[in-house]
Amino acid sequence: MKKSSIFITALLLVLGTMSSSYANVYATNIEVSAEVITTGATNTSVDISFVLNEDADSGVDVEIYSGASLVRTITLATATKGTNSVTWDGTDAGGATLPDGDYTFEVTASDDGNATWTKISDDLKTVMYSPKGVSVNRNLDSPLFGTVYISNGYPGTSGNTGAFYNGDGVFLFSSAQDSLGFSDGGVDWSSSSNAPGKTSIGSDDRIYVTHYGTDELYVFDGMVDPASGFRLLDADNKVENQWVQGNFITGSGADRAIYTADGHYATGQGILKYTIGLEDTLLAGNYGELTVLRPNNGYYQRDVEVDSQGNIYFCQMRADPNQAYPLLKYPAYGDTAMALADTLWTVPMTYTGAQGIALDESSNRVAWGSYYSGTVYIHDMTTGALLNTIATGQSRTQDLAFDAAGNLYTIDNGSEYWHIWSAPDGANSFTTPGLATISIETPASINTVFISELADPNNDAGLRFVELHNSADLALDLTGWELRKYTNDAATVSQTLPLVGSIPALGNFVIATGVVDTDFETAYGMAPDMFDGADNNVAGSNGDDNLELVDPSGMVVDQFGVPGEDGSGTNHEFEDGRAVRLATVTVGNPTWDPAEWAIDSDAPSGFGPQDAPDDFDPYVWPTIIPLEVISAVSISDTEIEVMYSGDLTAVDVADYSTTGTAVTFASATLDGADASLVHLVASAAIVGDAITDTLTDAANASSFEFLAGITPIGFTNTLNPGGQIAQGITGTFVGLVTANDAFNNIWVNDGNEAYMGVMVFDYDFDGLVAVGDEIMFTADLDIYNNLSELKNPVLLGTISTGNPTIPAMITGADIDSSLAADTNPAEQWEGQLVQIDSATVLAYDGASYTYELSDDEGVTKFLVGDNVDYHLGAVSLNVGTAYDIVGVVDYTAGNYRVNPRDMEDVVDLSVLPSIASVMSLSDTEIDVAYTLEVGVVDVADYSITGTPVTFASATIDTEDLMLVHLVASAAITADGIADTLVDAANADTVFLYAGITPISFTNALNPDGQIQVGYPVTVSGLITADDEYNNVWINDGVGAYNGVLLYDYDIGDTLDVGDQVLLAGDLDIYNNLSELKHINLIEHTSSDNPTIPSVITGADIDSSLAADTNPAEQWEGQLVKIDSALVLAHDEAGYRYELSDDGVTSFLLGDDVDYHFANIALDVGSTYNLVGIVSYYYGHYIISPRNMGDVMELDLAGPELAGIVAVSETELQVRFTEPIASADAMVLTNFSVSGGIGNPTAVTMINDFTYLLTVAAITPNMDYTLTVNGIHDMFGNAIEADAMIDFMLDIPGSLFIDRIMNDFTVDVGNWGHPTYSGSTSGILTTSTFASSDSLAFAGTHSGEMVLLDDPGVDGGWFVRLWNINRVDRIDADSKMFFYLRGGNADMQARIVIKDDDGYEAGPWRDITHAEDDWQVVSLDLETDPVVGWITGNSTINAAGGSVAIDCIQIRCSEDVTTTLFFDMVTERYNIDPVEVTFDVNMNVQTLMETFALGTDFVDVAGSFNGWGGTPMVMEGPDADSVYSYTVAGLYPGESLEYKFRINGNWDTSEFPGGGPNRVYVVPDSNSVVYNWYNDVETYVGVDLAGLPTEFALHHNYPNPFNPITNIKYDIPENTFVRLSIYNMLGQHVVDLVNEDQAPGFYHLQWNGLNKNGTPVSSGMFIYRLTTPEFSKSGKMTYLK
Repeated sequence: MKKSSIFITALLLVLGTMSSSYANVYATNIEVSAEVITTGATNTSVDISFVLNEDADSGVDVEIYSGASLVRTITLATATKGTNSVTWDGTDAGGATLPDGDYTFEVTASDDGNATWTKISDDLKTVMYSPKGVSVNRNLDSPLFGTVYISNGYPGTSGNTGAFYNGDGVFLFSSAQDSLGFSDGGVDWSSSSNAPGKTSIGSDDRIYVTHYGTDELYVFDGMVDPASGFRLLDADNKVENQWVQGNFITGSGADRAIYTADGHYATGQGILKYTIGLEDTLLAGNYGELTVLRPNNGYYQRDVEVDSQGNIYFCQMRADPNQAYPLLKYPAYGDTAMALADTLWTVPMTYTGAQGIALDESSNRVAWGSYYSGTVYIHDMTTGALLNTIATGQSRTQDLAFDAAGNLYTIDNGSEYWHIWSAPDGANSFTTPGLATISIETPASINTVFISELADPNNDAGLRFVELHNSADLALDLTGWELRKYTNDAATVSQTLPLVGSIPALGNFVIATGVVDTDFETAYGMAPDMFDGADNNVAGSNGDDNLELVDPSGMVVDQFGVPGEDGSGTNHEFEDGRAVRLATVTVGNPTWDPAEWAIDSDAPSGFGPQDAPDDFDPYVWPTIIPLEVISAVSISDTEIEVMYSGDLTAVDVADYSTTGTAVTFASATLDGADASLVHLVASAAIVGDAITDTLTDAANASSFEFLAGITPIGFTNTLNPGGQIAQGITGTFVGLVTANDAFNNIWVNDGNEAYMGVMVFDYDFDGLVAVGDEIMFTADLDIYNNLSELKNPVLLGTISTGNPTIPAMITGADIDSSLAADTNPAEQWEGQLVQIDSATVLAYDGASYTYELSDDEGVTKFLVGDNVDYHLGAVSLNVGTAYDIVGVVDYTAGNYRVNPRDMEDVVDLSVLPSIASVMSLSDTEIDVAYTLEVGVVDVADYSITGTPVTFASATIDTEDLMLVHLVASAAITADGIADTLVDAANADTVFLYAGITPISFTNALNPDGQIQVGYPVTVSGLITADDEYNNVWINDGVGAYNGVLLYDYDIGDTLDVGDQVLLAGDLDIYNNLSELKHINLIEHTSSDNPTIPSVITGADIDSSLAADTNPAEQWEGQLVKIDSALVLAHDEAGYRYELSDDGVTSFLLGDDVDYHFANIALDVGSTYNLVGIVSYYYGHYIISPRNMGDVMELDLAGPELAGIVAVSETELQVRFTEPIASADAMVLTNFSVSGGIGNPTAVTMINDFTYLLTVAAITPNMDYTLTVNGIHDMFGNAIEADAMIDFMLDIPGSLFIDRIMNDFTVDVGNWGHPTYSGSTSGILTTSTFASSDSLAFAGTHSGEMVLLDDPGVDGGWFVRLWNINRVDRIDADSKMFFYLRGGNADMQARIVIKDDDGYEAGPWRDITHAEDDWQVVSLDLETDPVVGWITGNSTINAAGGSVAIDCIQIRCSEDVTTTLFFDMVTERYNIDPVEVTFDVNMNVQTLMETFALGTDFVDVAGSFNGWGGTPMVMEGPDADSVYSYTVAGLYPGESLEYKFRINGNWDTSEFPGGGPNRVYVVPDSNSVVYNWYNDVETYVGVDLAGLPTEFALHHNYPNPFNPITNIKYDIPENTFVRLSIYNMLGQHVVDLVNEDQAPGFYHLQWNGLNKNGTPVSSGMFIYRLTTPEFSKSGKMTYLK
């Protein structure tokens, strides 16, 4: 049964009657008792029930719809609160049964309403001990629409009278306040009296409930089924101290998100948004997005809602005024958290106690309620204006919600009620859609069985019978069928005969009267199918009775006569005769229709008595009346479609034939969708002609005249030698649309010769086709005033579009206007698109819109008319001017005329084409562009003067008739001589430089000459540079005269440095600078070619020489290279550097490519190798580098000691800042170790800047100094004498280690692959873990883990590094730790052990800041809390005294690939905690007056106190301005991160420009760490605001480094800052900063990645700080 939606629509009824109920009334809980109404003698019915939230004093309408049409309204004049119903039996208002189909319905409830907010709830039904949250389902498409959800915070006993609801959980109510159930959702809410708390409802009917006690968020289905519940948000999704108060769910599907209000009184963040999407839970580490910052530090954020536009509303709660905003509105969240300044409006802070809010967008209302007064405030959502105040009488308004009708629900936590308030909307109504479909179905009736003959023989009543006929092609079992008789004038059934047996397909079933005998068979020659059993029974009618045939459902299928009317003397009397059904009848008729019968009787109106057996023919059905062919149409040259006047049941191809055109048919098929349509397929292609064809169907004795096959258009023409088709006969045509007029007629050609065109006359056909379409259509010929035209067109299909319309070439004589129409040969061109060339206009007749022309000097004349371009609205000719004319020939008012379509069909021959431009394409090809189309060209007309050239060919471009291609007989040798191209035919010339001109001819000093300005020239070369204005430089070789500037603002968009190109332009001299302009790119030959500079000296572009004598002109535009140039001076205003490479001559470096030195900065006094473009600018030749890759600073400084590591007692690893000469490093006496160790015994090279010294044994944890001499870098620069560096053998530091389980020296020991464990997720199996010597905490190796993020898994990853088979064990009271380094995202690590009961996990250790230093991850089994993992129970139980190491776990909340290093997996026994005292000197801040002694305070915030979560205010200073704080309970080896803050405020914490945390590794005894605030020790370089007073770039650290180094710099004023990295070739690697910055101390890091995100190779790099006022560089070494 077909289903569709049912809607219950509420109509707005405004009635003037008074009523006792005033409410915003609406219907919910709509149900139907059944979904099908079965029609019949008596229809079945359906009850439609619904619940009203209040009395509907203005009535309820239930409206029934069929599609969009209202078919029935059932009205209840009044309806009461609660359940109501109506009944529908499938009829309309008049009682007539509606047609079968699906019906939808709507319920409209209406009421007078009221003018003020009025409580409509029943206090006896709304008592609840501790209600906390309320939500109402407003989803009209939900079966839970109108359901009220109220959460109750905790059980208790209420003193109120009425139904009492009590318990920890959620109560469900109907809109009429009747209980629908209660559920605790399977959650323990007892940890807080406020749990469960606030609720919200999603688009999927799920209810979201806040757990105040645990600050979690639970989700349930609409019935709060415990089995459906799950925890959406928990501790893994919150920051410390985050409270989850109000929640609001928005969106659906992938857009689903939930907003929460962080209600923490001190640290609440504000409003957070968690994107849920299609997931049911939030992944650990998803802390949401902070959408709105807590305004005004305003305490409790209590509730939040979001409207359909994304605007955010929330409330803050405080008891005292002016401390919190009771209601705020913010715009939709983008990507940045919004502050108070972003609000759209706020409610003044004078109000207090805002606890809950609710939105009603349909009425543009937002409400909030006060917890302290119980008052509810209603505001305008758009403006925030206060609309109403509701004095509820409540003591504590806890939460609010609107239902779909605008009623407001409030929670009274103090008075222990929940209430409903009707809005002051006056008379109102509401429409609720039903969610079921009601279908009306009439039981299927088989009407192909009907009464076909009734017999009452005059001579023998015993031979009476009734015959039934089955017109279907399937046999039918008659079981359940009945034949009923109404005797004489009986109005009720007199006798009923159940039928037995079956009736054959297309056959008959005969019922004989009486008992079984052989009389019937003897008389008629055949036995009946059954007997009715007695004389005068059902089949024994005497001719004046009435009969009905009834199917098994009781439906009357066929009727003879009129029940209640005696047949005597009527049109249904067949006494002594018979009644026979006409052959045209194929189905039964339940209503008597005498037109369907032929009746013979002895009545005066009959045809006389009939005798058996001769006058009767049981089992015989009359011949079917033939059907008529009403059309026949060819749809191809083999297919014909034949349409009949009615439906056929079968066809036979043998029945079809044609006369006229001989056609035999291969097949005839009945259309599957239309039984009146037959498809004929011919055995061979039908050749269309002018002969009218007749299609004959012998089976139906019907025929039809048409034109078979595809008829050539020529047969529409009167003069066609093959004849003309008859008018009015439909044919099928295929042709190209060549023209259309303003009246939507078109012209069609099927070739461009005579007799191939015709006009199609129809006012609508043009809208279906366009000029250039090839179409197939049917039409019939009509001759209108001697004009042949096709009428009544029907488009069968468009074969193709956009085809060219090519005219037939004729002369004026072919349409001679002087000839009479009946003798004029122009008839053959009628309807054809033609062209006549070189025709001169003789005269113009404005009255008839006709021009007279001649193409043979007036001998013959022809006419140009307006039959296409009506009234010549577009076409205009000049008398006396010659034209080429294209147009359609037609016959109008006795004349044949050519009718142009528009001015594009007219070419003025008085205007000769002139040369617009010329361009050499190669050394043999020249393109000439003209201003007009060129009709014909002759190569003999073209010649060149200047360079000897002969042409082999001249051709017109096939796609552009205004373009001519010339090809020379031999290669053209280009030179500096200007050439002249001559076109003798068009008497035009043009200057050019033929062939491919060497770029040297653009240079003023070229010994062979310079080309002239403005003449077109073609060059080939390599793009060597481009600037930001899209101008580029091109060279065609290395050496003088081979470069030039291409000055064009657009060419740079299409070309890149390294492109080999062929292009054209013309020379221009601008302020003595040669440049090519008006560039036209001909060919892009190749890309990414190397740009090789020409090597010159500074003397070649000597800046002291005058411009007109300077030999630098020969290098103009060329890419050149000058080595070892010393920077002498810097002209900042002119963007110039002065340099010298010989100490005698100087040259200039400028910004002609790198404008204003956006990328280039040199240091005065430094020496460089330079590459750049030579250009002439303001009287000087300059070299302009393209970028820092063209600038390589030469190393003139000696190497320095970068670091040293005591790898073991006898090995020292020494690192230098740059590669050094290995021969120097192998000299043992160049190294010396203090403490009596002396020179090394051996030196081994690790790489070119790292060496391993073998020395006598050193003592662990003792200070030593290495002294180095005699070492040189690769440039011969020596290290400073007696260079020293201190070191110590640290195992690790001064800590005592009891047992090192693995230091990864050889392999990874018992640790498995990162994906060995099934618990690992989110990384690829190609991740690795292996021993590596690239980094080590102590010793020579560490375990290197490369974790490759799995792109198919979102939300970060989790790695379990398993200790295989848990081989390693440690004492149950010891401490286990390991060292970890690396990472590029927020990560955490922890240790898991296995004891007697299961798996116990230590605390997660934050490793976010371990990117550039080692950090310890530990588990103290004596003191650290553990949590059960898998089977653990959160306690250590080890009867044997030891536990097994299970794994190390690492997790990351981001999808990143990272590398981590592990070292020194260690067990330590009997470790005692130590103390660390933090000292900070505030002297500088005191002097700057940014810190007041005795008034302000300073605290330390770090990883050991939750970053200030546990305040550690430092003790006041003595006279030394030093503050102190001692932290106890720290363990040796722990890595502490921290910063100092003024007044506990992060805005005044250290390093205002940004920077990393301080780091301190705890030693094995009590210690003191001393710091200066902001690391500023003296009151120098800092202004009174605590900001620097001068620019500075500090040394990077560490150096060398891997993988990260720190760079600090100081900015004293607002300025543009660029901090860039370059390699030693001067190539630009990456910009770390490229922006305007405010004054401050800046600190950032570089991770060794280039601008493409790819790691750089090991080596030395330059970091350079550049501002308009300051520039400084430093060197650093990256190790890998």
